Amino acid sequence: MVEGLDQLLAPYLRYPWLGYGGAAVVGLIAGSFLNVVTVRLPRLFDEAESVAGGGGGTIGARTVFNRLWGPRSCCPQCGRSLLWHENLPLVSYVLLRGCCAGCGRAIGRRYPVVELACVLVSLSLIWALGFEVRTLSALVLGLTLVAISVIDIEHGVIIEAMVQPLIWGGLVLNALEVFVPAGQAVLGAATGYLVLLIIYWAYLVLRRREGIGNGDFLVAAALGSWLGLGALPVVLGAAFVSGAVVGILQLISGHSGLKSALPFVPFLAFGGWVELVSGDLVRSGYAELIGALIRI
Repeated sequence: MVEGLDQLLAPYLRYPWLGYGGAAVVGLIAGSFLNVVTVRLPRLFDEAESVAGGGGGTIGARTVFNRLWGPRSCCPQCGRSLLWHENLPLVSYVLLRGCCAGCGRAIGRRYPVVELACVLVSLSLIWALGFEVRTLSALVLGLTLVAISVIDIEHGVIIEAMVQPLIWGGLVLNALEVFVPAGQAVLGAATGYLVLLIIYWAYLVLRRREGIGNGDFLVAAALGSWLGLGALPVVLGAAFVSGAVVGILQLISGHSGLKSALPFVPFLAFGGWVELVSGDLVRSGYAELIGALIRI
């Protein structure tokens, strides 16, 4: 099987521009689909909770599948179904100048932003990891984290049905040592979860309010299961530093107060991306910084 995949990747090794072009196309298609997922999936789970609150009921996998693939995409303002040429990732948004061809009202920047984010994730992972089998796995991780991050930003929730498969998927992949040995994956998942759990309880005791949510624990566990125990200093370090920087900037700009909550999953996703594209470089920077502090 691996030999067959190597043969499949051979043209991209010979002509790298094919690989980068293919990665951009994959990112555009994935971004278009994830726009649908991030809009419709939270609504489906909200409906399920409403049904359960009214006397019991669940939402099944078949219902989710059917509702994700249909009906056709439409304008969020007037409800008009989009024609095929109005639904091309990024291109249609530019040609239509961000407005619906029917009602003329703004469609919303979140759609091209998600698509562009997926393109950048795809290109950066190809650039960092090369044309290898594990790069395909990294793309799945990165693009899924984009979707989970968007939902966390817009709705303040983390859908466990999206995160749990990531945890088990990472453990299964690393049983084959795609990224790290199996033992490192198990330790990474457990440690990622426990570190955020400890921070949660420490913050709760000191500030008497919650700082992070249960879903954040699961995302940290998923990153640990994919990237291993050794990746967690980079993942969590980048997450906390980037979160602190954004929080300070929002505080200075007046867009938030000291008690305002920030969704943490996007920063965890950023930490995972940093590990994938430049983890070794960051670790060597850590080592130099520690060495300099010791000499002082």
